[in-house]
Amino acid sequence: MKKQKLPEFLLIENEKINLKIIILTMKKLLLNLCLCALFVSCTLLTPLPPTTYPPAGDRPTGGRMVAFQGNYTVQIVECTGSRSNQQIEIVLMITNKGVNSGFYIGGDVYGTMAVDNYGNTLYPSGYGSHYEFPTGVPVKIVMRPMKLADPRTSMLSYLKIGIGDAKKIVEFRNIPITWF
Repeated sequence: MKKQKLPEFLLIENEKINLKIIILTMKKLLLNLCLCALFVSCTLLTPLPPTTYPPAGDRPTGGRMVAFQGNYTVQIVECTGSRSNQQIEIVLMITNKGVNSGFYIGGDVYGTMAVDNYGNTLYPSGYGSHYEFPTGVPVKIVMRPMKLADPRTSMLSYLKIGIGDAKKIVEFRNIPITWF
């Protein structure tokens, strides 16, 4: 049986189309799709680096927390909202494991902001306050209220707290708001 030769050009609506270019383009697309699939599968199978936490005896109970500056543990004690004045208030507990120190925390000047579950950006009213942190003593901090833009808000999707000169940042995610 005689091998048939494929036509070099295809005529579609009076347009001459080079089939070799179409075949090469399709091969490139297929190769790119294969490379993308390989990248995605490798990325999904790569284990995440381990998260570091303070030793078990030093962990606060309940709430969300994060260690920062190596010497401080920050815990969100509560996040409450007042439906009547559409404000939320965040209570933190900060424990210093280093030497006695003090710094400003909260306030819009120090980079503190939040994003609610509807994408609205919230800022605290006014400046932050100065607090002293003695070694090993948990200090309760009530941050300045944040005015809500959407009354349906049920959580803060993101919270960034600026500390001191705003070069020190603590971040939290998905904080539920308890309404009263």
